[in-house]
Amino acid sequence: MSNRSLCLVAITSLMIGSYIYIAYRPTDLLMFHFFDSLGLTIRIQEVRSFGSTYRGFIPNWVIFCAPNGLWMLSYMALSALVWNRQMSLAAFGWGIVLLAGSILSEFLQLFKLLPGTFDVHDLVAYTVGAYLGSCLGFLGGKYGKAQAKYFVTFIARILRFNWLWKWETQSRGKL
Repeated sequence: MSNRSLCLVAITSLMIGSYIYIAYRPTDLLMFHFFDSLGLTIRIQEVRSFGSTYRGFIPNWVIFCAPNGLWMLSYMALSALVWNRQMSLAAFGWGIVLLAGSILSEFLQLFKLLPGTFDVHDLVAYTVGAYLGSCLGFLGGKYGKAQAKYFVTFIARILRFNWLWKWETQSRGKL
């Protein structure tokens, strides 16, 4: 995978994760107050109105967990570009710091030390995003097409397991 392609994957992941968050997450989140202070409320409402058309077709894990994984993928891919796609102790350290911080924030939510709701699926999303971003960023330059094929296959497998997540959350009464 070329640097240009990797940059495109990173930016696309960032944009898709952001769109999902803006279009489908509850408006009482702090970011919506920030958007309001910037005078973006009307634009945000337009995005949410467009998104509401498709809400019934989007599983909850996409709305509540996928943005985290997409953002992590984006960060790891962009980090690989910053480090010239060379795995080093520094590159590994920056990746681990963000992944560990994300995981720590989930556990702080569990113990009510940070606002939000703990969700084990967020932990999975962070980990999968970090893994995929690292693979594409640091290994993609060496293996190119084989790595891209693995990535697409992996995503397809995740989507096939959507029924399992749906069953689990229904059994907990979240849907």
